[in-house]
Amino acid sequence: MGYALQKVNYAWIKRSPPTTLTKILLDATGAKNELDLMEGLSNNYYQLFPMIAVEIIKAAQNGDTAALDVIRWAGEELGWLAIAVARQLEMENDEVEIIKSGSIFEAGEIITNPMREIIMKHLPNAKLIRLDGPPVVGAVILGMEQVGFDAYAIRSVIIQTAKEIDK
Repeated sequence: MGYALQKVNYAWIKRSPPTTLTKILLDATGAKNELDLMEGLSNNYYQLFPMIAVEIIKAAQNGDTAALDVIRWAGEELGWLAIAVARQLEMENDEVEIIKSGSIFEAGEIITNPMREIIMKHLPNAKLIRLDGPPVVGAVILGMEQVGFDAYAIRSVIIQTAKEIDK
């Protein structure tokens, strides 16, 4: 949320054009104005919660330039996280699967394109895959592999079972 806050601050000081992010953050915190927002966040009177991301995505989809910048930045950061993990595991040149999991990816291409671009520059053999099931599936597969079971072979069954349980 720090980058979104920076964009609001830039609009407030007239460094950049007005943005709908201002209203989103004011509404989310109950702050009276930008000064109250900045002071309240600095002094922990206000909190920003991850669900604000939904509103930022909507603003980006509606063409707000600052919101688009925030979502692009978030996509790049997600890409860098995947790259960092691959580097730590010394898998930069391997055919790795990057699993896109979570509601943030419902934003579509505005977040996945910047993520994909940065990943493909550094992990040329990576495959980005959208998880078609609850995030717990990954943990189940990893756990099964830890005890020597080839869970990858039955991944589709695990996903379908998890979906049925999650209903």
